[in-house]
Amino acid sequence: MITAENQTFPHKLRYRHLMVAVLLVLLALTLRFILIYQRAEADPSFVPALGTDHRFYLESGREILDGTFPNSPFFRHPGPSYIFAGIFALLGTRDFVLLTFVIALIDALTCGLLIASGWLITKSAWGGYIAGGIYALYPVAIFYATTPLIAPLAAFFVCGFIFLTVWQGEKLTLWRTILLGLFAGCIAINRINLAPLAGLYILWLLMHHFSWRERILHSLIFAIFTGLVIAPFTWINYRLSGGDFIPIATTGTIELYMANNRDSAGRHSRTFAFEQIDMSYEHALIRDMRVAPEHFLGLIGYKFALFWSDVEPGNNLTFDRARENSALLKALPMRFSWLAVVGLLGLSALWYHNRQQAIFLGLIVAWMCFGYVLVFAFGRIRFPAVIPMTLLASFAFSAGYEAVLHRTSGRTLLKRYTLPLMGIIALVTFVNWALFPKPRLPFERTYADLPTEAIRLDAHFGDVTLVGWRYLDEWSYLEDGYVPVFESYAIELFWQISAETEIPYNFFLAYIDNGQRYDAIDTPLGTVSFPNNTTDEWRVGQIYGEIVSLRLDEDIPQENSAQIRVGVWYWDEDGLIINVVRDNGEENILIQNIAVFDEGNVPPIPDLPTINLNFGDKIELIGYDIPETANAGETILLAFAWQATQNMTEDYSVFLHVIDENGEIATQGDNRPMPNLFTYNWMIGYPLMSELPLEMPTQAGTYEIYAGVYDDSGRLPVDAPDNRVLLGTIVVE
Repeated sequence: MITAENQTFPHKLRYRHLMVAVLLVLLALTLRFILIYQRAEADPSFVPALGTDHRFYLESGREILDGTFPNSPFFRHPGPSYIFAGIFALLGTRDFVLLTFVIALIDALTCGLLIASGWLITKSAWGGYIAGGIYALYPVAIFYATTPLIAPLAAFFVCGFIFLTVWQGEKLTLWRTILLGLFAGCIAINRINLAPLAGLYILWLLMHHFSWRERILHSLIFAIFTGLVIAPFTWINYRLSGGDFIPIATTGTIELYMANNRDSAGRHSRTFAFEQIDMSYEHALIRDMRVAPEHFLGLIGYKFALFWSDVEPGNNLTFDRARENSALLKALPMRFSWLAVVGLLGLSALWYHNRQQAIFLGLIVAWMCFGYVLVFAFGRIRFPAVIPMTLLASFAFSAGYEAVLHRTSGRTLLKRYTLPLMGIIALVTFVNWALFPKPRLPFERTYADLPTEAIRLDAHFGDVTLVGWRYLDEWSYLEDGYVPVFESYAIELFWQISAETEIPYNFFLAYIDNGQRYDAIDTPLGTVSFPNNTTDEWRVGQIYGEIVSLRLDEDIPQENSAQIRVGVWYWDEDGLIINVVRDNGEENILIQNIAVFDEGNVPPIPDLPTINLNFGDKIELIGYDIPETANAGETILLAFAWQATQNMTEDYSVFLHVIDENGEIATQGDNRPMPNLFTYNWMIGYPLMSELPLEMPTQAGTYEIYAGVYDDSGRLPVDAPDNRVLLGTIVVE
């Protein structure tokens, strides 16, 4: 309930309200200044290291003032670079420490905006104070305020966006809509994954009882000013890319793939799947979702649990590392999980007081959670969610106070909050199950038995057994015996240990042609697919599956039958590689013979006499050429052009018979149609040219040359007597 005293609040602000607000902002600023000094003194990550995002934003901000940035379309978010450049210009210096103080000031102003938003949402002075106080003392907010990262800027613009939207509920004005458009544009250029929040203002307009004229007018003005912020960056991208439409930055699909591929742990890491990618990131992600759906769903669940937990995952800048070097951060116990619990209770309470605001803030939290789940599990990506959660928490305390003050009946409270409480309990239970004492998601890729469609090997490498392997539907061409150039060779390997071992064994999967190793992956067993468990952590008897891929590029010899081989090795105490020998004495095992073809660069067929001879509806002879004369005893070369009409599982050979006047075989030659290419590695419809040797008789005369195709089961049928085709005659001199 709203009392008579505060029904008119915040329309009649008192000086004491403003003074308390100013004191809270000063408290926030003081704590952030203290941390700057503590981190500068003891935290080695305070000064951004080369190669980090925040170092990039610093340098690019300086380069903007020099006129040397940008020189290519934006990959990272452009907002921080230009904001830092503006701060440097205002300060008249490019000093990093002074910039950090300004960022801390901006974050303290975020505290002020939260106080104002709390006043508007709770309709009480204390509601605003609680919101500002939580943020002022929230240790993660203090930490990010001392970093030149996107996080504090994104929090400021999100907070301003919420404040102006809620203020519009008091009275709809055009100038606030203009400011909202500017804030929405700033959100987009500073954090692309938060850009869809702009649509919530349009939804907010639709939820309120404004006229359609007002809704349309304010929507258009909002969109125009949002676009005005984004448009300069779109134009820069268009100009520097030579005409590509890139609204803000090229980052996006690459991050989605890195964060969600079949090997991903949800972090910014270059996994094997990422390193061996052979198609666009969006298509590769869809393929990985099909090939390992349980991993994708488990990863989404894992990141969802992380969003609602106390864990602050970092990369090159981590809250937990900074806390180790700061007495201030150690002294402040506040964490996101309790803020989330109280905030969700506040959301359910707000539903009964102002449903439009509840929907608006609830959708902001929901989108931030969704955006976090889609990308990397980093604390700084979740951080802007602190803003709406703080406001909702302040409403929870305010509503709780009102319930006690007015003695709201237990039945009413039970009716309102039973379901929300059950949902919160379920959420907390899931978070603790998924993450503690160690992450349970995504699940291990393990099997009790070898899948029925797998090819069993039972190849023993010491303590490790390669139980078998299998094809994957998403790489169907492998079953046909070939790989298109620039695409990947990918299979699933199944491993097992026979006894507990302290050795973290490694394995390799290599493409070997004629004894030369062209491409390979070498890595510890159990570290290709997430979660990473090396063999010294494996359970005896459990089968571990890993999807391994190897992209085969144009430097590999084409139209040759090569080998995919797998071996096991480890490092000894002296740092030397020890190859593990199999029971039969071999150091590795053949998985498959394979060939590479370049469909986009098919070699031209030589000018041969054309013919259309079909052998068993499998192999087609589309052209050949034989000399008219030859010397006695000479070995000549016959030119052939072949083509597969269907996939083959056998390796066929071609025989060449030189027949004398009596119908007897004078000489003959047997070879593969393509000497270095097994026929089961042929690609359907791909023309293949070869020159096959044939020894001539030692006696002069005129001879007929016949050809046929065969394997151990006999000759392939062809439209000729005895399945043997007359190619022509040759005069031996």
